Amino acid sequence: MFPDEMLNMLIDCDPGIDDALAIFMVLNFLNNSNLNTLPSITTIGGNATIEDTTKNTCLLLDFYKKQSMSSLEIDNVKIGIGADRPIEGRFQYAYEFHGEHGLGIDLSKYNSERTTIPAKNIFSSNDLKKIDVLAIGPLTNIAIAIKNNPLFRKSISSITIMGGSINGKGNVTPFAEFNIYNDPVAAEYIFRSEIPTTLIPLDITEKVYVSKFEMPWLQQNSNIAKFTNELISSWFNQDSIHRTQFHFHDPVALVAYLAPDFFCFEEVSIEVDCSSSKFRGQTELSSKKGNTKLAVDIDSSKTKRMIYELLNNYQ
Repeated sequence: MFPDEMLNMLIDCDPGIDDALAIFMVLNFLNNSNLNTLPSITTIGGNATIEDTTKNTCLLLDFYKKQSMSSLEIDNVKIGIGADRPIEGRFQYAYEFHGEHGLGIDLSKYNSERTTIPAKNIFSSNDLKKIDVLAIGPLTNIAIAIKNNPLFRKSISSITIMGGSINGKGNVTPFAEFNIYNDPVAAEYIFRSEIPTTLIPLDITEKVYVSKFEMPWLQQNSNIAKFTNELISSWFNQDSIHRTQFHFHDPVALVAYLAPDFFCFEEVSIEVDCSSSKFRGQTELSSKKGNTKLAVDIDSSKTKRMIYELLNNYQ
């Protein structure tokens, strides 16, 4: 079910509550699997400003280092600061959804002094061999990197994207999903790049959720499990009347990478509306053949169980 060997993983993200959970899942998976590898992380504006998403990433790693009993050398995880705006225009942030600073809870007591570098330094790093990209924010960083850096482009084995909405409605407009809407030009460039790409759209990720009546969801008495429960509970409490389900958007994309057998895919070509019309950011099928593996169905029970285990089963 799991990859026998995980290639070097690059997580491009905009934490964000569900991004935070995906990061913890990757770290727990690597620790439990004894794969002796660490991800690199690049940040992007999206759910919050680039300042907040970068700070959140640093604080989350410091929290994990101090509060888990992991043997991973967390200080060696490279963090690259990416784009503060899309290729065209400005990002539309989601503070009203994720909460203050993008996470909704205060992590300032961890007072991270972690060193960061420009994302382009990671993309041009000489030690990049073959890599798998997990793209769970707007696609600006990855599109610019593969356009401007041929060696980085050649190093990519696969890109797994959380984004788009093929058979359902959007979550930022009636037609567009948040990540793609925030940089449709970058998304269109990647879908036309011929790099092997897997797309996990909103209509799939929305099938995996925890209800507020299940909280506290994780039962293990560990710091990571407690923190996960706190993140999700805080999100519910921001609007206790209307918020009844928390959807695991980014964790589902990670599970699609780790356990693709949980999903049904079709090979398609994707077109993204880059106009300034009301359809901006809409993702549509242009043909039934292409380089994109589109998730069209999911075993939601198995996927939710894996998310639970990767967040609950370690220290």
